[in-house]
Amino acid sequence: MLSRIADDRLTQTYRYPRAASILLYSVVALGVFWLPYHVRVSSADRSDSAQVGFNNRVALAVVFAGIGAATILSLLAPRPARQDPAPEDRAQLGVRPLAVACALQTVAIGVMHWIMYGSPPSGESAYFLPRLYFLGRGLTPYRQFEFAYGPAMIYPPNWLARAFGLSIESGYACWFWVFCVAGTVLLWILIREARAARTAKLAAFVILTSWLPIGMALQYLPMRFVAGFGALVLAAAVTRALRRRWYLLPPVYLCLTLLVLSISPEIGCAFIPALLTYLILDLEIRRESLLTIGVYAALMICTLGLLPGELFLVLRSFAAGGNAFPILPSAYVLLYLGSLLTIVPRLLADGFRCVRGGQAFANWPFGAALTIAMAVHTICMVPGALARADVGHVYFYGVGAFLLATLSTWPSGKWRNAYSLALIAQFQVLGLVVTFHFLFPAYRSDAGQAFLHWVDQHGSSRLIGSGQSVMGERRWNELLTRLRRVQQSRLDSSADRLAGVGSICLPFGGNEAYMTLAQRGLLQPEYYYLFSNVFTPEHVQRKLADLRTCTYVLLGVETEDGNSAESNSAESNSDRTKPAALDSIAKPPDSHQVRDESSASSLKWVLQFPWLPPLRDPPLPNPYLPIGATIDAEYSAARRVNSRWILWKKRYDGRPGVSLSRP
Repeated sequence: MLSRIADDRLTQTYRYPRAASILLYSVVALGVFWLPYHVRVSSADRSDSAQVGFNNRVALAVVFAGIGAATILSLLAPRPARQDPAPEDRAQLGVRPLAVACALQTVAIGVMHWIMYGSPPSGESAYFLPRLYFLGRGLTPYRQFEFAYGPAMIYPPNWLARAFGLSIESGYACWFWVFCVAGTVLLWILIREARAARTAKLAAFVILTSWLPIGMALQYLPMRFVAGFGALVLAAAVTRALRRRWYLLPPVYLCLTLLVLSISPEIGCAFIPALLTYLILDLEIRRESLLTIGVYAALMICTLGLLPGELFLVLRSFAAGGNAFPILPSAYVLLYLGSLLTIVPRLLADGFRCVRGGQAFANWPFGAALTIAMAVHTICMVPGALARADVGHVYFYGVGAFLLATLSTWPSGKWRNAYSLALIAQFQVLGLVVTFHFLFPAYRSDAGQAFLHWVDQHGSSRLIGSGQSVMGERRWNELLTRLRRVQQSRLDSSADRLAGVGSICLPFGGNEAYMTLAQRGLLQPEYYYLFSNVFTPEHVQRKLADLRTCTYVLLGVETEDGNSAESNSAESNSDRTKPAALDSIAKPPDSHQVRDESSASSLKWVLQFPWLPPLRDPPLPNPYLPIGATIDAEYSAARRVNSRWILWKKRYDGRPGVSLSRP
């Protein structure tokens, strides 16, 4: 159908009626930034949105309605007043940007791995490494421990570690590098395939490439988010090659869908309607075409029924509102909504025109059917962007909107350059600043410990003498004293005190403690690590059920006076310490969640907005109260491991527990 329509060598330009556009954008802005506070939100799922009474579902509904209204407005727009030359057909994007990007990524990943190696997991690697330890012990993802992403993001690091005799950390770093470079290459290939001017292609590549992935976040790399778009391009190529042998197409489509699902379940779910859109628009209406679509749909339904339901556990939780952020009028949100409401409706309207035999107005960088399918894929990724509307989620889930807007040369002329610069400044520059702000303390600590280890190993090095002379002996000794104090407070320096204990649970987490216990075979697996993706009362109950199987739990503490307390008995020091986890979670039954100064500052950085909405009145109760209350009631402090960690043991005699809380 649409593939049979010849591309016009002239790109026709038109404009919305200005008054209608202003009215539409104003209504959408009110519906996204104001209306959700006035529609009751369920408090069953834990989220920052629920705490302030922001209903993300209402905001999403308004955005979808706005896209529909903008599409109708595009259909009713007047005929174009002028015609502009079409962009250069398949102008090549050179290899140099790709080489520069891959080189910078390789250096950044190497430095980050060197800093992190032997240290507690930093950045987003803290989500993956605990689960890789579980996988190494023979546990099954989804069924025996929670994992939010596809199997292609957890099994390969384990295989690399085993095949080459690497540590879990090195296996993760290797797969992270492969995933990062492969995603950059896929993005480069995708942009090269587009029909657009060379400057537009270069702008798209610069905007959407993760140049310095210092967060070591496997889930926030281009591969995960452009996989669906790349699979659409591959599906189009396969369709052209096998059009006469239709019976081969459904299995190929199924494999492409499973490939995207294996990377990210929610991206795979967004890919299915996009692929169906392409097939409906591209294939001619005949018996073979209908059979192709029908067989693919049947295969897909049967396959989804065979997949473990836990694969979509986190997807269902996020769809229900878990862990959502309120949508604030930050610059990145306005850029995303502007791109989404301007370019996508034009492409959809052109699709309707061509189906009806009319003339298209907009530029199709990937051809008619494929570009419209990409627009549908972009719409299906909107919930991922706005359900947790921080700068990272909007940037990565909004990749389709930014890609189509840039390659479709919208806006035109000098405004296109301003738009591209705004995206680079917001997501590449400011996004890197935000990431560095959150990761700097952890990386500074890890780098300090790596430096201390090197000093201990190379005590007679001339570099050490040079450092002492530059800093001065007093400052040099103070630095080493601080670093050794941190070293002594780490669990691995006192792990021998856990000998003979057996399996230990970490109900409140602790990246360094987790790694130490896992490496020594002392860690007792739990379905949820820490409170990651624990949103509903059912999730809390699952975590509570795991807690009841724990004989020992390890809790972090801090001393009242800031000094170390190295006694082997926690009970003898109960008046000088407090368990940080219980102090924040095991509170009286009438306690509520409050926003302290630290969390408010973090939220402002994440959402990049100077003002936060007030907490709802009355505030929501603390959902993790049962966990802390159970430990407080059923466990007694048994052994001080060091100044930061105390081992608690479950009581079986009914005696009251020894509380280490402040009086």
